[in-house]
Amino acid sequence: MYNKIMNKDWHQKNRMPVNATDEQRAKWHIEHLKNCDCRKPTANIQKLIDKYRAEK
Repeated sequence: MYNKIMNKDWHQKNRMPVNATDEQRAKWHIEHLKNCDCRKPTANIQKLIDKYRAEK
C-alpha cells in the first residue's frame, strides 16, 4: 500500500483542469508527485509523465 499522506491544501489549490490536455495532465501529475504522497501514479499516468519529460 502507498503512503497515504494527502496534502489537502495543495489539492484544494491545484485542481486538475476540466478537459485537460495530455500536457496539462502530465504537468499536474509531476507537481502532484512533488507535493503530495496520497497515491502512486498508475502505469498510464507514469507513461504520460515519461512521454512529457522526454519531449522537453
